[in-house]
Amino acid sequence: MANNPPSRHFGEEIRIEDFEREITLRQLTIEDFDALIEMQDASFPGMQTWKRDQIESQIAIFPEGQLAIEYEGRLVASASSLIVDFEDYLEWHDWKEIADNGYIRNHDPEGDTLYGTEIMVHPEFRGLKLARRLYAGRRDIARRFNLARSIVGGRIPGYRDWADELNAREYAERVVEGQIYDPVLTTQTANGFVLKQLIPDYFPSDEASRGYATFLEWTNLDYLADPRRRYQRVHNVRLAAVQYLMRSVASVEEFEAQCEFFIDAVSDYKSDFVVFPELFTTQKLSFLKPRERPQQAARDLAGLTPRYLEFYTRTAMKFNVNIVAGSQFVLEGEKFYNVSYFFHRDGGIDQQYKLHITPAERRWWGVSAGDELEVFETDRGKVAILICYDVEFPELARAAAAKGAQILFVPFNTNDRDGYLRIRTCAQARCIENHVYTVISGCTGNLPFVENADLHYAQSGIFTPQDVSFARDGVAAECTPNIETLVVRDVDVEHLRRHACAGPSRTGTTGAPTSTASRSSVPTGSAPRSEASRQALSVRLRPTGASGRSGPAAPRGRRCPRPRAGEVEPRPVSSGRSTMRRATREEGEQRPRSRWRNVFIAAPLYGTVFFIASPLLAVGLVALLAAWPAAHTRHAFLGLEQYPVPLFITVWTHAHLVAVFFRSHGDLRIFAWHRVAFTVVLLALFGFFMLFDTAIIAGLVVSEFWATYHIGG
Repeated sequence: MANNPPSRHFGEEIRIEDFEREITLRQLTIEDFDALIEMQDASFPGMQTWKRDQIESQIAIFPEGQLAIEYEGRLVASASSLIVDFEDYLEWHDWKEIADNGYIRNHDPEGDTLYGTEIMVHPEFRGLKLARRLYAGRRDIARRFNLARSIVGGRIPGYRDWADELNAREYAERVVEGQIYDPVLTTQTANGFVLKQLIPDYFPSDEASRGYATFLEWTNLDYLADPRRRYQRVHNVRLAAVQYLMRSVASVEEFEAQCEFFIDAVSDYKSDFVVFPELFTTQKLSFLKPRERPQQAARDLAGLTPRYLEFYTRTAMKFNVNIVAGSQFVLEGEKFYNVSYFFHRDGGIDQQYKLHITPAERRWWGVSAGDELEVFETDRGKVAILICYDVEFPELARAAAAKGAQILFVPFNTNDRDGYLRIRTCAQARCIENHVYTVISGCTGNLPFVENADLHYAQSGIFTPQDVSFARDGVAAECTPNIETLVVRDVDVEHLRRHACAGPSRTGTTGAPTSTASRSSVPTGSAPRSEASRQALSVRLRPTGASGRSGPAAPRGRRCPRPRAGEVEPRPVSSGRSTMRRATREEGEQRPRSRWRNVFIAAPLYGTVFFIASPLLAVGLVALLAAWPAAHTRHAFLGLEQYPVPLFITVWTHAHLVAVFFRSHGDLRIFAWHRVAFTVVLLALFGFFMLFDTAIIAGLVVSEFWATYHIGG
């Protein structure tokens, strides 16, 4: 958790620590026994409580299966379980037999089923969805020990009120269909359990359930029945983005009621994260005292920060969801900031300052820029927040990805479609560049008479990298434009890691950006980079094993490591010749030494071709002479056998020189002459050497012919 600096409002210090709450899921210990019995008496009055030796036995035999939830240092919920073999308990009708009367000495580490023996939540802390955390903990145990399923024999305490009207089967069916609420069965079915059977006389002393219990099962989809078979891991994270309607409200309570409605809705979807828009809290300016200057009104809004922190801390824990609560104005000393707070569902709070301030923010409200990019560790992986304009600067997303962030949350606030499209386009670009998911959340509607917050346009969405294994067009889900709604979607961060390792499915070389493109730049006229951006630019690049990138390809089956903190994966380098020259020139490197191989390998091949072509005229002349009817002419032609070696050396040397000139002109560019003039010179030299070689051959033939003829005469 980040060290949060104190905020000040009119000289009063706001300490974030005062609003944080701590809620922890951990293993049960024997020191919790007294608190456990007290909680059991309050939860199940009249029922026999655990004995100390039973709890000691459970902790000694299977400590990982005994869970506890602690809230502000107080034990408020617990769950106990053991591992058994499913085939050993076909009827599942005897609690004492399955749980060994609470001692779990029948725990089988080699079994395939997690059996839940007990779960309870203190009555004073019900409504915080603590049972959901316990069931999630059990699911994690099942996955960790590679168990096929989780089995529970649940109570139906609400049956007491319906026993005169319905039998147990009818009651259970109506609960499953949602027509009746049962404190236990409703919670279990909401957490993925499927009702398999009703068991009579399961726990006779349970008068509220009339002795009945439900046999429920949760199936572990990650279970590997045969370790020799390979499966790809799945790590789904459920994301939600709120598209919030800006309208006048009469009080803080009305504003909080609207926010709680959305948080409750995404909690019903069991979302892990929910994102609200940037500065949607300016809605409160509709009921605050009007001010002559917008800066004064914004500072009045900053005065409501303590209540804002308290409200979201409470709702994050109550609804068991991590909340990116848009952003809020904060006054620290003489400086005024736009800050996005991240509220963990375990009660913690982190914050991210906006790093790039728009001219309108600076002019209307006097907002100052932050100077540090944070990456937050959450219960569902590492995430980062880029507030609106920040997502338009690529170096920030690259630095966040280098620190391990897999999801980028982008709360934004734009007044027209052009501004929204800039955010959307840049958010999708960050997905492609860094192998991350992005979530954007914006405001719609109008706030009349509120300066610089009167008009809004948005289409919130969840975006993925653009490849065949992800969503079509890189859009996982998107809201209808400019209406109040929300969007929820699952994304697989394990698949994201694999994709970052392997690279795009098929990538052409001409479309890949060059290594110099990894140095992000700001267009002319844009706001200057913040200090955080300059720090991000200083992150050094290193080669990676990703396909299509610099460095060797990663071998199959090898785990793709994430970049260490302070390192960023470079982008792919185009193989185009001109791009290579430009890249090496900009990096200050010398030209590739391999180009000189053209002189020593390619040029001789060209020389051989020229050697064959050069004496064509001479061969034609010799053919004419050989056809001469005089016998001494044929003898003269055959006499050329005296000159093959010097003749070959002469012709090949000249042709080789011409080839060197041509290859130098085409690749090495060792001359700075104008291309046309240089080509003319080369052609002139080539013609000269052709004529020179032809003249030598013809001279040798004529001289031999003349000598033969003269002697013969």
